[in-house]
Amino acid sequence: MKKLAVFFLSMSLFLSACGGAEPEKAESFVCGTGARQCFAMSGDTLISAAGNGVRGFDLMGGTVFDIRADMAHPAVCSNGSGAAIYDVGGSAIVYGDGSRLSFENTIISASLSEGGFLAVCADEPGYKGAVTVYSQEKRLVYKWYSADRRTVGAAVSPDGDHLAVLCSGENGGEIHIFALDSEETQGVYSAPEMLSEVFWLDKTICGIGGSGLYYCDTEGRDKGGYEFGELFPGSFRVWGDKLVIELRAHSSGGAGELVVINNRGSELGRISPGEELIGLDCGDDGILCLTQRRVTLYDTDYSETFSEDMTGAEAAFLRQAGDILAVGGGNARVIEY
Repeated sequence: MKKLAVFFLSMSLFLSACGGAEPEKAESFVCGTGARQCFAMSGDTLISAAGNGVRGFDLMGGTVFDIRADMAHPAVCSNGSGAAIYDVGGSAIVYGDGSRLSFENTIISASLSEGGFLAVCADEPGYKGAVTVYSQEKRLVYKWYSADRRTVGAAVSPDGDHLAVLCSGENGGEIHIFALDSEETQGVYSAPEMLSEVFWLDKTICGIGGSGLYYCDTEGRDKGGYEFGELFPGSFRVWGDKLVIELRAHSSGGAGELVVINNRGSELGRISPGEELIGLDCGDDGILCLTQRRVTLYDTDYSETFSEDMTGAEAAFLRQAGDILAVGGGNARVIEY
């Protein structure tokens, strides 16, 4: 019997060491409120940013960092596994691990690539703008100055080899493409309308306009797109080599549909949340939608797999811990599915 007891004890310790045990996590915790508050997930750390600074909370709701900073308009950029907070109209940048980046100029926008490269679009004295790229190690690796076009946004490719910069042209949006090992422009794509966003779907560059999506390759060659028809774009998330974008009948809001589109401009599926969308997240288990009354999870075939009443939430995320975290009113609540 002693030998048998020792065997079961040894097996229990072995399974625990191999990660068989569930991670400890709180069912709910206080995350506080603040002016102009926004949220993000960096791994399983909840990031809360407001006008007075940035805080990070672990699975148990414990504070892992608390950074005091005056932020005019805190905003989030994320890549599905990590995140960074930046101040639109200011110069503060805080990574999801709590480290700060020294930056001086006024920030316009920022993006975090799949590989962890941060591209910061900002004002630059004597120029129309500039884009600064930081590596995964937070080192400055590239900077481009725009002499005659106002910079709007920028994004580094998933493999970390190229930079796409969105500028406002005379007749529409322009996407300038660079290799990160060269100062020469590799290509320029001109869209027929102004673009508000630029990002990558695998090796394809995508821009969002008021009437559709516009695709090009790393040399600026037209690769097609997707037309919105009479609908207006809303929230969106990059999901691997696919885009999940909200299309609705009114530009000011209201209930719409989520459309899943691949990097060739083909529609793969549609989801109808039934109510106005408040939050959107994507992960290995599918697409998470937060509306005014419910949080709903759709699988990779776009079928509803989980739904729960949820009023008062301001954001919801699929966590690596295998659950949903809903945030609102100064509190975070864990939802198992």
